Amino acid sequence: MSYLTELTRSVVLGDPLEVDIDADGDNAARYITGANLKRVKVNSALRLSGDRNPKKKTKSLDNTHLVTGLIYGLVNVRADGKRILCATMNKKTAIGDP
Repeated sequence: MSYLTELTRSVVLGDPLEVDIDADGDNAARYITGANLKRVKVNSALRLSGDRNPKKKTKSLDNTHLVTGLIYGLVNVRADGKRILCATMNKKTAIGDP
């Protein structure tokens, strides 16, 4: 019996440094940085595996991580009935990076 390879995915996390707001389209820069990120609230819908309905969540941007890209890798598992061999290969470049 053997087990075939499986494609896996992980994410690249980033930390918010500043929020640039151009609410009126007038190109006047409005920045929120540092400790003021605590005052910026983000509403989101959290859907875990198997959930039918998302759960609503509100969180401030301070101490929050952002998903900035996806990393695809390969997990290769082989078994011969007595032994299991497992190897991984991860790509360093994330999808969405320049």
